Amino acid sequence: MASVMSRTLTECFQILLSHGANPHYKDAMGRGALHLACENGHLQAVKSLIEAGVPVDSQGEPCRYTGLTNSGTTDAEDVASFLLREGANINHVTTLGFTALTNATARNSHACTRLFLERGANYLHVPRYDGSTLLHYAAAGGDLETMDILAAHGLRGLDVSLKNNAGMTALQCFHSRSDVSPEPRDGFARLLDAVCGGKDDDEDEDVFFDALESQDLTARGGG
Repeated sequence: MASVMSRTLTECFQILLSHGANPHYKDAMGRGALHLACENGHLQAVKSLIEAGVPVDSQGEPCRYTGLTNSGTTDAEDVASFLLREGANINHVTTLGFTALTNATARNSHACTRLFLERGANYLHVPRYDGSTLLHYAAAGGDLETMDILAAHGLRGLDVSLKNNAGMTALQCFHSRSDVSPEPRDGFARLLDAVCGGKDDDEDEDVFFDALESQDLTARGGG
């Protein structure tokens, strides 16, 4: 079953299922057909598996991820929406500490990131694997759309001074990027402003915006 799904042969999969193949089977890596179907965005296969009795929050090994977790890997929004309607746990945490939202955000999966935030996913969760907040993920590798999606939601309560397991704040992660051009700088500035709630007395925010201004002046030959 799992090998069929990995080759994305949905029609063959459905034939096997109708002839008594075990929908709960997992391959040697601990991956079930549901996990692979979700990751590859095969909505009809996902529906068939749920109808065949596979639990919506069935967990794959070795990290105990669910289909909803995997849906964010490839931004399979239709799959994620269906799983949530079927009662999937939006805040399920893998053994590494990741959730569907952290996985989607880290991968710049825009539709799923927006969906999970709209459905009330816990955006304050910090995976123990890397100790990063959503702000860290946006800072380290987020594109402009990801930053704008996060900023639109606000993310009030995130600690901008929190250091990840590498000992870096989100601001330090952003400044370590190699693509600090005007668009991502402006996008991250908007995100930081949304997280800080426009507080004029936030020291970290002031330092960041001072750094942005200095970079702009240097780029224009004024520094």
